[in-house]
This record gives sequence, C-alpha cells and structure tokens, in this order.
Amino acid sequence: MKRILTIILLLLMNATTLLSQMAQHNADVNNKVTGSVHIGDVVTFPNNSTGVVFYINPDHTGGWVVCSSDNATSPGVKWSTGNSNVNGIPDISNFSSLLSDVDGYNHTDQMRTQYGTGGNTTYSATSVDFNNGWYLPAAGQLRKLFSMLPILEGMGIPAMYFTSLDASMDYWTSSERANGGAWAIRGTDNSTANTSFDTPSGGQFVTLSKSSNSNMCAVRAIHDFVMEEGTYSYLWTPNGETTPDITVSPSTTTEYCVTVTYGNLCPSTDCQTITVLPDLNNVDRVTSCDSYTWHGTTYTTSGVYTWMDPDPEPCQGADTLYLTINQSTNDESSETVCESYTWETEDGWDTLIMASGTYYHHYNNAYNCPSVATLHLTVNQGTDDESSETVCESYTWETEDG
Repeated sequence: MKRILTIILLLLMNATTLLSQMAQHNADVNNKVTGSVHIGDVVTFPNNSTGVVFYINPDHTGGWVVCSSDNATSPGVKWSTGNSNVNGIPDISNFSSLLSDVDGYNHTDQMRTQYGTGGNTTYSATSVDFNNGWYLPAAGQLRKLFSMLPILEGMGIPAMYFTSLDASMDYWTSSERANGGAWAIRGTDNSTANTSFDTPSGGQFVTLSKSSNSNMCAVRAIHDFVMEEGTYSYLWTPNGETTPDITVSPSTTTEYCVTVTYGNLCPSTDCQTITVLPDLNNVDRVTSCDSYTWHGTTYTTSGVYTWMDPDPEPCQGADTLYLTINQSTNDESSETVCESYTWETEDGWDTLIMASGTYYHHYNNAYNCPSVATLHLTVNQGTDDESSETVCESYTWETEDG
C-alpha cells in the first residue's frame, strides 16, 4: 500500500550556529536591518547609538541588542517612588512567567508615564533613551542576555561596543514582583539571594524594594530591531524538488532528506524515513448476476461497500467493493392455439410446437446472466367430418356446430 504523506519541514536554526565574524549594520528609522545578522554583530541606529546583538528570533524576523555599557549607576537608581503598583504592569511571581516575559518596552512606557525624577535619584525607567527605542528590559529579556554572556565575551568584541555586566551589581528589570518589590537580575552567582535562580555564570532573579538603591542597581538597556526578510531555498532528495514541502507516495520504504539554506548562512539538512507497510486496503470491482457474497455478507443491489479489518494491527485495513448487480431474466407465458405454435424467445431462438404441454428454454440474457423462458401451451385440434348421403328431392345438412 502506498501511504500518502505530506512533509512540511520548518528548520529553526539555533542561535549558536549563527555566530560568525562580527559585522556592523545600520538600522533605518523603522529599526529595520538588511542582510544577514548574527549573534555578536553591532547595530547602529539613526541617532548613532549602538548595541550588540544577543538574541535573534528563530524565524529571523528580528531580535534584540544590548547597550554597550551600564546606565545611571551612581548614586543608584530606584524603580519607583514607593511601594505601590504601577498601573498596566502585571505582578509576576513565578519563574516560568519571568522567563517568558518580554514586555520590557511597554512596561518602561508605563513607568515613565507615572514616575519621573526626583531629588538626587534617577528612576530606572528614565535611565534609558526611550525616545530612541532603548528601554529597560523585562526579566525574561535580561535573563536571555545573561545566558549569552559567555558567548559574547568570548568573541573579542571591542570594549567600545560592549562591556560585560558588572558582577557586583544588581540590574533592574521592568518586571514587577508585587506592591513593594520589583525583579532585578544579580550579576553573580549568589545562592543567598532571597529568591534565586542559580546558574554557573550568574544571572539570578532577585526581588528588591522598589525604592531601594542600596544594592547599587544599574540599568543595561536593550533595543529591538527587525530584519529584512531573508530567502529560504530547499533541495529534496531523492526526487530533487525545490519546494518547501513535498507530497510523496513511495511504494517501498524510502528516506527523504531536505537541505535548507537561508540567505548566505550554512545549509542545514534533515531527513525523514517513510516506512511502507504491507497493503491492507484492497479494492474489488465486481459484476455479478442477482447477488454477490463478500466478506460473509450477501448483496443483491449495486453500490459501493466498505469492510473494515476487525484486527487493525499494525495498520487499519479497509477494503472497498464496487459492485454491479445484473438481474437474470425469467419469462413465463401461456398460450392456447389450434394445431401448432411457433415459440420465439427473447434471445432469438424459435421452435414449432404441435402438442400441449409446459416447455422450458435456458439461455444467457443481454447481461450474460443465466435466464429461463417458460411456456404453458394448449394445442387444440380441428374436426374433419366426412359423410355420404343419398336422398330424393332435397337434403337438410346439419353440421356439428349447429
């Protein structure tokens, strides 16, 4: 049996496979970057601010860059003016939500709307160039930056473009913990933090009082960018097709491989073996006379019938019957004649019969079905009377019929 399978393959390239020699890109006023962008590349925005790429979306539609250095580290920054919620920012209290939190831009906007600067303290939301697209990262975004730090630090990026995060500081995020606290990321591994997410390279989640600057909280701003849509090319083997997906109908077990290339990046190949099991789906086309018995059931009318295999392992079998039923012909007639009768049947056969009785003729009709013609015949004979008479003058002749 040929199993029809549509293979749709979407290859998501891991960020670490995108590393290459550092390249510089210029973003336009819509933050769009053209060409192939890699982790560690430098993006310059229209206001001449620069950042290093630390995250690229799996679908290559965009990513994030990090500011080259900390902002507002002295005398320290605060998250807010007190222990109150910021309208529009949800309270996040579990790590799974923190890791998926990427609303830094919107949350920074909310903080800037409700809090400004006061005294000698610069509030975290105003420590970034929001008007030019730089914002306080959400906890999930800043955590991604920490996970990429070992890679970025090992790429030899010049200090003018990027300096490592200070391990002695905590870094504010735009993620709110509760009324009195907000989430920060600790620059070093410190298992004594009141709420921690330990990793070998640091980057713990910690909660700090919104009005606290005792930990010398800093801000490392990030900026998003979008990428000019690249072009994927495909090559399938063994059939050589170049479409994103293929429909195959192998008669034997076959391995299909696709090589995908995006722009000028290195190609990636993935394979899928299609296993063809024995054919369990039989199709029968039958023409029968009067009736047909199939899988134990007798059918007397034409139609399409399906039978499901009661034992579906390893594959569910479904036989199909296309049935045409032709009917036999059974003609029966009665005749009463004088002397003789010529019997002509449907199939063109004829015979002369001179005696009463029941007669049968067997033949195949137009559908080649066995048929029988039956004749009930009564043959009556005429009467021939002959007489001789001698009379005088006249004779009155009276016959049998009066």
